[in-house]
Amino acid sequence: MPADDTNPSDSVTPPTVVNPKFLRRVRRKDRIAKAVIHFFGMGIILVVLLIVFIIGSISLPLFAPVKSAELANFKLPAEIENPVAVGIDEYLETAFAIDNTGDFVFFDTLKGTYIDTVETPGDQTLRRVTPAGQDRFHLLWEDGAAATIAVKFTPSFVQDEEGNQIRTIEHRLATEQRWPAKKAITHTLSAGNSETKIRVDQREGGGFDLYSLSEEEDFLGNVEKTEKSGSITNAPVMSQVLVSRDGKALYGANGSDLYRFNISNVSAPKQMDKLGHGHEITALAFVNGEVSVVVADADGGVSTYMPVEIEPGSPRQLQLIHRLRKHGGSVDGVFTATRNKTILSYTDTGIHADYMTSERELATFPGEGVAAASLAPRGDGLIALLGDGTIRTWSFTCKHPEVNTKTLFGKVHYENYAEPVYEWQSSSGDNSHEPKLSLIPLISGTLKATLFAMLFSIPIAILAALYSSQFMNPKWRNTIKPSVEIMAAVPSVVVGFLAAYWLAPILYNNMVSFFLSLVVLPIVLITVVLLWRKFGPRTTPGKEFLVLLPVVIIGAALSFGVGSLIESVFMTTEYYPRGNFAQWLNDVFSTPLDQRNAILIAFALGFAVMPIIFTLADDALSSVPRGLSAASLALGADRWQTAWKVVLPSASPGIFAAVMIGFGRAIGETMIVLMAAGNVPVLGFNPFNGMRTMSANIATEMPEAAVNSTHYRVLFLSAVLLFGLTFLINTVAEVVRMRLRKKYGNY
Repeated sequence: MPADDTNPSDSVTPPTVVNPKFLRRVRRKDRIAKAVIHFFGMGIILVVLLIVFIIGSISLPLFAPVKSAELANFKLPAEIENPVAVGIDEYLETAFAIDNTGDFVFFDTLKGTYIDTVETPGDQTLRRVTPAGQDRFHLLWEDGAAATIAVKFTPSFVQDEEGNQIRTIEHRLATEQRWPAKKAITHTLSAGNSETKIRVDQREGGGFDLYSLSEEEDFLGNVEKTEKSGSITNAPVMSQVLVSRDGKALYGANGSDLYRFNISNVSAPKQMDKLGHGHEITALAFVNGEVSVVVADADGGVSTYMPVEIEPGSPRQLQLIHRLRKHGGSVDGVFTATRNKTILSYTDTGIHADYMTSERELATFPGEGVAAASLAPRGDGLIALLGDGTIRTWSFTCKHPEVNTKTLFGKVHYENYAEPVYEWQSSSGDNSHEPKLSLIPLISGTLKATLFAMLFSIPIAILAALYSSQFMNPKWRNTIKPSVEIMAAVPSVVVGFLAAYWLAPILYNNMVSFFLSLVVLPIVLITVVLLWRKFGPRTTPGKEFLVLLPVVIIGAALSFGVGSLIESVFMTTEYYPRGNFAQWLNDVFSTPLDQRNAILIAFALGFAVMPIIFTLADDALSSVPRGLSAASLALGADRWQTAWKVVLPSASPGIFAAVMIGFGRAIGETMIVLMAAGNVPVLGFNPFNGMRTMSANIATEMPEAAVNSTHYRVLFLSAVLLFGLTFLINTVAEVVRMRLRKKYGNY
């Protein structure tokens, strides 16, 4: 064999020399791309942080501390002798003191100067002054004459020579009721309206005399007067007496006992309660709305009581509801605001301002020897009279006293409720309404809607993706997958509209058939598959679903027919002899069935989430290397074993990411839950009830919330919580996904 003279190096392809200019151009483009990606990535992070900062800054004032400042500190003008009570206007500029003869002396709090004196009908020394609301007093003179007098402040504005608006405050007295002299009484109170006037007198030896004067005018203008009287003879002498402005309730305190009487019919009054307080009661006052009563005692305690209906239909019983901040000594007096539930209590060493519903401590005002005090009408200021004749006034600002962590996230005992509850009721037509701003029902509704939607969508989406990627014929897959992806483009408002007005009545009227289908369809499908595998002809791989579609239709029809039969036979009621599931459910289990319920949301919201989970899960399953499947099949595993035990675990990080993206889509959805969830802020995970989510609540109530009001800021706080909840879930999901990726990354 001749020697090969060919040089082996001659057959080797010389290395390709890359143009240095080309390399520099590629590196430059890479640096530019990297810089652009970093820039916009940081921009997105900054935008998200800016959003959090904006919504957080709006909600933070809810928890701002109370700001207070002393406005005036001066001696009373010399014209005021022996003052027994004080009051102040809403601008904290004009105040008054009631002297011991019942005359009202007005003075300027800014200058500390005397203005004028307005005399009252009495001409003797006062026996007692009983506050009866804001700038309203019951006066009782030594001769037994009595009157209910209210102070009216009227601001007016005039323009000076330079065009500036100058405010002046005019004052006057309004005698609402006046009663002639009557001896041997220790308290006198009056109530009623323009048509009916009521007087309550406590006798010196105990008991009460009740008087009622009613005037009724007929269509001819004739006025008919009706006088009634009654008495409470078995009541002891009360140190504190309180009557409601409508004249229906009378409260009294004897030692440590608290009494409540029903005097709506003065001819037949009834004692409703006698309750032991535990300490000597020193002051009583109605909270705004006159449902709750403030009780202060000699031990420094300040509490509120309220008549509660323990069981439906039973008489209301007086119960202790709130305990407020305790003083260091005996409480001398209590005043309440007329526009909210602020309570002012004072001793001879200082003054406390607290809020009833939230039990929030608003402010503390020092003062040695406080003899009398009063709140301003707006509840943002107060005046105190010290024992040496000094007047001190303060302003204090707490724009959101009804909010703290307890009212937002804890159970609160609201007025006219039998027990503490989680409640969202942000508005009412009544000024004495307690805003109920618990976020727990909204958080519960958000999780409830998301949970039911995910329970419906996750199994269907993942199993469909598994079949599509591992078993379906490629031709069919290329048609079905884009069709499912197009479903994600359907506007959520359309889905919500169809769910609320088309699907809701159908589901409501066929609820038994729906539950039956959850049992019938799996049984029918499994039975048909087993029989087909044993006796049926072979089908082309990837087209099995064409055989099962008619089976699903037949199973659904069977469920519908049998469900109607079960409802008509076994779910009859007195009013529905042919069967009615909704009425039967309410009668047997005391569970109402709402037409817009969690099951409807599972369908509607699940329909919106399912395409996202399916698409991402299908991509994750399809990206598993084919070599893994081939190796599994080569080792003897069938296609199902390969898909379930090899492909699915390998794709689990991507599938988990798909589920969490769908979860984020569901938890932030607004229009579907707004239209189809019933929008009722109730607790619990009952599938037959509706719910209200945080996003739907924001969309519903933000247009009607007054800017910077408590309601407005709480809505922003719920947005912060929604963002935080989503961020937390996504963070946990990413941690889990990375662990799954680390575990299955070697496959």
